Amino acid sequence: MNPLVLIHGALGCGAQLEALKSELAALTDREIWIYNCPGHGKDSSNIPENGFEMGELAINFGKFLRKNNLLGADIFGYSMGGYIALLAVRNHPERIRHILTLGTKFHWTAESAKAEVSQIIPEKIREKVPKFATYLESLHGGNWENVLRATAKLMHKLGDNPLLDDYTANFIQHPVVLARGSRDVMVSAEETQTMATSLTDATYEEIEGWPHPIQLLPTEELAAYILKKLAHYVCIHGYTGNGFLHHRPLHSYGSFGCLLLECDCATWEVKTENSKIRQRLLQSDYYFWNCLCLACSHIRHLPQFGERIGLSRARWLLL
Repeated sequence: MNPLVLIHGALGCGAQLEALKSELAALTDREIWIYNCPGHGKDSSNIPENGFEMGELAINFGKFLRKNNLLGADIFGYSMGGYIALLAVRNHPERIRHILTLGTKFHWTAESAKAEVSQIIPEKIREKVPKFATYLESLHGGNWENVLRATAKLMHKLGDNPLLDDYTANFIQHPVVLARGSRDVMVSAEETQTMATSLTDATYEEIEGWPHPIQLLPTEELAAYILKKLAHYVCIHGYTGNGFLHHRPLHSYGSFGCLLLECDCATWEVKTENSKIRQRLLQSDYYFWNCLCLACSHIRHLPQFGERIGLSRARWLLL
């Protein structure tokens, strides 16, 4: 099974995602990792003198993937975590399979960076939003103010030199889902849609009612959404009317699981105790033509284009 890696956002840390990891673990047998960026959380005493730098954070994430020998990992990157994942996949294409970002800001200019920095001044937060200051201290301990100052430097650097733009996005070939909550006041729909257009294989999704701060999101719903978008999938291969090879992950068709044709190499079955999910899977039916078995890479050709695959010829696998 492909491992699942969670990356926190700016001002956050790995501990912030523990509840989400527990919720995911209750829904899947997949290996789940939490990546804590250097200088955050328990590591907040090791903040670089020049502040954080997005490129360096991506390099360190790549080292984490190599150190733990993670291959074909699915990445959920919240806010800054999504930016890190998209930067890292260019240098580690074999270690990352899918990327799901949530609330990631892509439009960085000197002006937008200045506006964002004005929101994370420690003295202002301590005075005007003491509860948030207490929350940040619970994440980073006594170094929370230094984390904010180091993050401010990161934002200024991104404003002067954005690392993701139309040109660099073209080099990212992996399937990506860029999600945004409809109540997110930090990230605009326009900037997220623009990045989705720039990427080779990306979709934009807006989730009704979700704000930007991850601590305000419903953990159960977030976990279900992550598994839906980062499900184990089959590549659906065939030739479109214009002669180009078409391939899409199964989740693009709205599935919560994975449909595989029966293959000599393995036996697949529905793996879920959730009766509602099981019922949904058993009632689902889709049109495919050439399906690739991920276990042995053998392509099963259906005798007729668009033939409906019944449950007698296919098996669902929910991870």
